[in-house]
Amino acid sequence: MSIISDKHITAQAEQWFIKLQSDKLTEAQFSEFKNWYNSDQTHQLEFNRIEKDWSTISRYTNQQSYQTYKNQHRNSQKRQYYYKAAAGLCVLLIGLSVFFHFSFEQTQSKLYQTHVGEQASYTLTDGSRVTLNTNSQLEVSFEQSLRKLSLISGEAYFRVAKDKSRPFQVSLSSGLVTALGTEFSIKVDKHNASVVVTEGTVKVEERKTPSNHQPESKQLTVNDSVSFTSRGLGKVTKNINDNLVSWKEKFLVFDSRPLEEVISELNRYLPYSISITDKLQRTILISGTVNLDNPETALRTLLKNNDLEFDDQELIVHES
Repeated sequence: MSIISDKHITAQAEQWFIKLQSDKLTEAQFSEFKNWYNSDQTHQLEFNRIEKDWSTISRYTNQQSYQTYKNQHRNSQKRQYYYKAAAGLCVLLIGLSVFFHFSFEQTQSKLYQTHVGEQASYTLTDGSRVTLNTNSQLEVSFEQSLRKLSLISGEAYFRVAKDKSRPFQVSLSSGLVTALGTEFSIKVDKHNASVVVTEGTVKVEERKTPSNHQPESKQLTVNDSVSFTSRGLGKVTKNINDNLVSWKEKFLVFDSRPLEEVISELNRYLPYSISITDKLQRTILISGTVNLDNPETALRTLLKNNDLEFDDQELIVHES
């Protein structure tokens, strides 16, 4: 039986119960009641239930008639409805205030930064995770339809939360990187930048300038890397190894890298700068691992393993 028919039977049963309480039923009406009562078992069950309920209600209250009780009950229900409606309105207003406050907060720029030799990880409001490498600055300004970030300096690794309705865009001085549910790193070095994709797909595109009306764009997939330079996008490098993002695991890996590149990279993690006076030494190939928890000690070991050392005072690399 449907809910509508159940309510209809209940209403009929209540009407008949009220009429029977009034003692003003004619013989014809009483006969009509008996016909209704005997015509369906559900009529009997509902009428008997009301009669039993009223017996209990009248025993413990001062109600004189079922009609009076129903009227008061209806008014009580109305009051409860208004109370619930008022409470619901309060909840709605609180929710809206939180929403607008949240929206306001979302559009405000927030700056994340690390000092020299420091690394830090952050969870953004959309659930994305960002790890900043040494001496880095990242500005985050999320909007309702766009997740805007700007890597001002340094290096960052992004683990992007999926949200197709809000693209995740990292702005660079030389271009733009857009991702949807992916993992990638970006390294900024003065006017140049490099992007490495470790999961998913990202789109990289040059910044539009007066001299570049048709900026180039490329799509990178897993283990792809590309660099931005002052001349535009470079060639995509395929099948890169994990060494390019090993810094987020607190170590650097060098595999036959020129000493000049190794020292340049390590200078980012040290409170001082190491220089190489001998031009011939700059091209010496270096292999090894540097633990970023103690980069200076690791550097000494790395250089020693390659028959090199540096002077504490002048910080000049020379052969041992």
